[in-house]
Amino acid sequence: MQLVSRLTLATVVIAGALSAQRTWIVDPSGKGDFRKIQGAVDAAKHGDTVVVRAADYQEVPSVSKGLYLFAEGKVTVSGMQITNLAADKTTVVKGFTSSLFGTGIVLRNNRGLVHLVDIDASTTYLSWVPQPALLIDSCDLVTVTGGRFDGFRGALVLKSVAYFTNATLVGTQGYCSFALCVQAAPALSAQEGRVVISGGSCTGGYGAITVMVPTQPAPGIKARLSDIVLTGDPGTHVAAGGVAPGNTNSTPAITLSSSRLTIDPVVAVVPTNTTTKISGGTVTTRAVPALLSSTLSGRRVQLDLFTKPGAVAGLLVGLPARPLPVVPLGVLWVDPNQPWLLLDVGSVDAAGKRTTVVPFPAYLRRGQPVAFQSLTLAPGSGLELSTPTSTVIDP
Repeated sequence: MQLVSRLTLATVVIAGALSAQRTWIVDPSGKGDFRKIQGAVDAAKHGDTVVVRAADYQEVPSVSKGLYLFAEGKVTVSGMQITNLAADKTTVVKGFTSSLFGTGIVLRNNRGLVHLVDIDASTTYLSWVPQPALLIDSCDLVTVTGGRFDGFRGALVLKSVAYFTNATLVGTQGYCSFALCVQAAPALSAQEGRVVISGGSCTGGYGAITVMVPTQPAPGIKARLSDIVLTGDPGTHVAAGGVAPGNTNSTPAITLSSSRLTIDPVVAVVPTNTTTKISGGTVTTRAVPALLSSTLSGRRVQLDLFTKPGAVAGLLVGLPARPLPVVPLGVLWVDPNQPWLLLDVGSVDAAGKRTTVVPFPAYLRRGQPVAFQSLTLAPGSGLELSTPTSTVIDP
């Protein structure tokens, strides 16, 4: 494990850090600037920070400007919408919980970058139009780090680019009654999307037996006209939903229609009542270097690279950016138009893992997103870029 110099890192991210803007406090007791989140959002200007204190807010905040929204303690909302974000803007949302009977997290028509960190969102099928816990529709780039999304589709990605790091996605179980019958939902559905999943899990909806009707379990991932990359650590898995005793319905873990899947063998793929793990599409199975992040105390982040034992790797640090193909290295997710550095060059251990702890300088503003990617050289292979991960600077 190596520590990266605070001063060295500062030269990378300070170029993209916004100058200090105003911080707005939301507190339902009246000890802040506003009692409601929407009031603070409406008053804030691009680049401002909105800090929301612990409470249950019966509202669905709507955001269409570049803001930094942080939950202090347990902050529950009835959903959240981020829409029509301009290309030069960035919105960061960290630590919120979206309640079970709410609308979930809706991201739509965003040309700017949206970063979700440690979000817990749930939706239910007990509504006339069941909603995904996370909807990403027509967005240029969305990054999701940590968190859990559990709903009628944990995440639905439509005509968008997104990458998930250490996120938990869960689909709703099937249900039938005399008045309502809802099929189990996949953990991740993608249509005309480009999705990278590094670490975490995708578990399809459970095939229950209700009113004597066995429902079909759902796959962990269902994709149409999409490009999916799936990698991670040995704990990463994609599974179809289980079934109740007596339910003999079968489902692959992943179903593809006119889609491409690149999957690392380290990922566990678990179907239900069938030996077919992946159905349809074009599948490439190969080692894919995976970079996973976790936030530590003291403004630090831990980066864990998983790749072939004996590989040599360096850490790229910069600002998040839309994917840029770099032949033959792969895809670059760090902004090439901003300063960035290649740091912490060294060997991967015999278990195929390399850990780096990166501290952030105290003067970098809260909410600044930072992207990481590794450049690897494995025995018998050429140079290759890992999957990306990102984090947000927070005390």
